[in-house]
Amino acid sequence: WELYVLPYFNTGVGSDLSLFRLFRLLRMVRALRVVRTLKSFSKLRVLMSTVLASFFAFTWSLLLLTVSMFKASLMLCQAAHNFFDDSEVSDETKLWMYKLYG
Repeated sequence: WELYVLPYFNTGVGSDLSLFRLFRLLRMVRALRVVRTLKSFSKLRVLMSTVLASFFAFTWSLLLLTVSMFKASLMLCQAAHNFFDDSEVSDETKLWMYKLYG
């Protein structure tokens, strides 16, 4: 293998072998195509499509959660800014607030 294949890719010890990862991925995709065509794997196909659909739903829910956390942090920062600018609030209370919320 090292004598016949690797010299054509001009690789040595410690070189990047990402091309071989790509070949491995292509072989896996080809194997999944065979599984898709067989009738005996219909339940596996249903399971895989369900996992894929739930992954897309998970992605959207993660995006929605991130946006809502960002909006809440902006509101908290605005409220904390007004709190720190208030001269009537004691320094001890400001220090306590800074320790809790930054």
